[in-house]
Amino acid sequence: WVHYMVGTSFKDGSYLNVMYNRRFEWLDVPFRIQRDVTIPVGTYRYHDLNLSYITNPSSRVYGRAGYAPQTFFDGQRTDANAMLGVRATSRVATEVEYRRNDVDLPWGAFVANLGTFRLNMAVSPRMTLAVLSQYNSSVDELSHSVRFNFIYKPGSDFYLVYDEASSAAPGLPEYRNRQLLAKMTYLLSR
Repeated sequence: WVHYMVGTSFKDGSYLNVMYNRRFEWLDVPFRIQRDVTIPVGTYRYHDLNLSYITNPSSRVYGRAGYAPQTFFDGQRTDANAMLGVRATSRVATEVEYRRNDVDLPWGAFVANLGTFRLNMAVSPRMTLAVLSQYNSSVDELSHSVRFNFIYKPGSDFYLVYDEASSAAPGLPEYRNRQLLAKMTYLLSR
């Protein structure tokens, strides 16, 4: 893997990056990248260009955009992404992100979309709540994760996490995974 990068920062705190990568990969066993697309054994060389612009991440409203055309397993792949974040208050921040991978290979073509929503809330200096929701078009899945963290003394935490993944098909959801986890850490000495 050979990586080249040029970036610049602007006075407003934003920055622009341009990256170029050359990669080599050898597959000794075939693998299925999509339900009906299998990559065969062989050697593959990639060339990709990645352009990204990020606004000032410390601003109340911030964002990111990227575009990456590239070669991919003897075919073409184009990645695009955009993110918008808002810090509503000093305790509440949210982000919405969209990623698209458009892949055209000799063995088939497909598009994968990923939509993400994040919410981070500081209930108090010792309690936080984080929510992550995603839709993945490749597997037609909607997933949610909610994590509560309580620092009951410095170095000691209690976590409560709820995760759920379901089919995004119309009608009643088909749950593929559901779990509730609790974790507690305790610092024995400083």
